[in-house]
Amino acid sequence: MIWLRHRFLFLLVLAGSLGATYLLWQHEKNSVAQVLRATLDFNLRETSSRIEQRLASYEQMLRGAQGLYAASDNVERRDLRAFVESLQTGSDFPGMRGIGVAPLVLLKDRSRHISELHRLGFPDYTIVPEGRRDVFAPIVQVEPTISPSWDAMGYDMYSDSVRRAAMERARDSGMAAISGKVSVPPQADRTPQGAFLMYMPLYQHDAVHNSPSTRRATLVGWTFVPLLMNELMASLYGENEAATKFRIYDGVGLTQQTLMYDSGHDDGRAPDGQQLSANEYIVVGGHTWTLVISAQDGFDARFGRDKSQLIAITGIVLSLLLAMLTWQLSTSRERAVVLATEMTGELRAMAATDFLTGLSNRRHFMAGMADELARLQRLDYNGSAVLMLDVDHFKQINDSYGHAVGDAVLKHLAHLMQGSLRKVDLIGRLGGEEFAMILNGTIGSAAQTFAERLRQTIADTPLMHNGQPIPVTVSIGITDMSVVDANAESALMRADEALYCAKAGGRNRVEAVTEGTKKLILSAELRPGSMA
Repeated sequence: MIWLRHRFLFLLVLAGSLGATYLLWQHEKNSVAQVLRATLDFNLRETSSRIEQRLASYEQMLRGAQGLYAASDNVERRDLRAFVESLQTGSDFPGMRGIGVAPLVLLKDRSRHISELHRLGFPDYTIVPEGRRDVFAPIVQVEPTISPSWDAMGYDMYSDSVRRAAMERARDSGMAAISGKVSVPPQADRTPQGAFLMYMPLYQHDAVHNSPSTRRATLVGWTFVPLLMNELMASLYGENEAATKFRIYDGVGLTQQTLMYDSGHDDGRAPDGQQLSANEYIVVGGHTWTLVISAQDGFDARFGRDKSQLIAITGIVLSLLLAMLTWQLSTSRERAVVLATEMTGELRAMAATDFLTGLSNRRHFMAGMADELARLQRLDYNGSAVLMLDVDHFKQINDSYGHAVGDAVLKHLAHLMQGSLRKVDLIGRLGGEEFAMILNGTIGSAAQTFAERLRQTIADTPLMHNGQPIPVTVSIGITDMSVVDANAESALMRADEALYCAKAGGRNRVEAVTEGTKKLILSAELRPGSMA
């Protein structure tokens, strides 16, 4: 009788486990579309953020050129050349074909302008295209000199409606503006690709230009950066994500004429609506781009179907094991309960942990941020600090030593950060070389002091590889999360803005941004002795 009872219990547990496995497998199959959509949306948002950050670095470069002309009313050609050489652009600014200058020339001054360029040693200089126009904006210098040049010296950019619209927007706003899609001369690049220009206005030295009317009255020209879209995008990610295609369109129309970038290099047609895709609009330099990411063959298998098969196989195996354990432990209910509890805890830990570093994964960390924000709003106290960390020059480490050493760097960094935190704090890996922290109940200068101490500890503790030290540094962005935040993502975005400021400022540094003013600040006592 006892044997029959145990046998019945065994079959009952096996049937129940297999039934639960089937339900979980069926649920996973039904949610594949949701998983794929979430994956596309995440990749799209990440790419959009990287594009905005990269273009912001070009804007800062143009602001430097603007400052050069604002500091003096007699900037010579050699001054711009020396300024560009000091930037040491190289591979850090891919897609950029130099920094150029185009003065504002009125019709009455056209002959005098041409004579002046002849005097400077350009006897063949003239303004093209020919024709009578009230205003000209000819290119007079591009540094470094690239042969063949992107736009010939003397080319009147104001004669082109696409360029002129961006130049006028920069003139009236006093800010950087980018143009729509422009053509690249065949002799400048063998591979057809989208291109655009970023403009920054130049005003009269010591003149007041605090309104659109005064800006128009004091405008003397523009400084600009020509950019090639294929090279710009290749620098952000290298090879494209497997089984996905990424496109960028000028404006909101998805046509061949507005296509600026296509990672697949196919016929360039817009998505036909039958494939899984996601769109996002971003405004850069006062101009709108449409970003489109679409799934290709094999995408669903990679992110959906494989998981369901794994669930089915794992579920069957676990069901058999659980039934066998039940058979063995049927006379000891307490031990079975303890074992089941431990297994559940391990599965939950695996679902919340980054497999490489052992830190919280992105989903678990974001849930922790939401819980902390809810606690702040419930208890209404000062707040907690949110830190974003990024490994400096991580791609160079991977390229120089290999991805295995890159993984070792990430685990080394995770160990150092865990050793610096309290038990009440939370740390997670958001993806790649990006990490985030929540300092419970710590804000302001105390959080900045902690961040600077952590930055110094990491810089002073290189990774040892084959008996040789590999230096590792991080850039850190800080913000305070408080009860006024609508959600946890808003605080994380501010910290990401501060992180970008730290990297743009030279890396291996700490930057902070406040919620009230949205103004980036660097604590005086934490400022490094010199710029990196």
